[in-house]
Amino acid sequence: MRHILHLLASAAICLLGLGTSTVHGQSNIFECNAKLYLCQYNLGAPTTINEVEVIGTGNAVFNLLIQHNIVHNSSGYNRHDNLIYGFDPGPRIVYRLFSDGTFTNMGTPTGVTQGGLVAGDVDSTGLYNLTGNSGILHKIDVTGTVATLVSSVNLNYITPGFSGNPGLLDAAFHPETQVLYS
Repeated sequence: MRHILHLLASAAICLLGLGTSTVHGQSNIFECNAKLYLCQYNLGAPTTINEVEVIGTGNAVFNLLIQHNIVHNSSGYNRHDNLIYGFDPGPRIVYRLFSDGTFTNMGTPTGVTQGGLVAGDVDSTGLYNLTGNSGILHKIDVTGTVATLVSSVNLNYITPGFSGNPGLLDAAFHPETQVLYS
């Protein structure tokens, strides 16, 4: 259910499809159209990207489109380059994902040391944001060939009655307001 909520929140930003424009030397990008995609993996198995077809209220069919030979989570669509970015929480590697199943290993951003980074999305500025159970939001530049940490921000509750740093299991940015939803 958590994956579907992130999928729906990400779909509000842009409905994706496969394209052939050239970005970062690759011609297989994702384009805005009427397709919904879900990235998921189970227990360390390679990540799949599934096309989701919503059928009526509360029902969906998942059709396998791509299987990467890597594990990635915290997926987010970048509307600046029409690519998806993912993160392997084990070795803390950022990946740039292409629509033909290929990917680029962008390395581990220096300064991203804690574990539990399981939630991510790309904001309207093009920064890839990672967070999780640590209550820290890492902003990562993915415009070059290496993922570079720009800043880390402590997250805090703004809801009365809650205190401390929230642990997030999924996250999505609203493309216009930049509000982080989880």
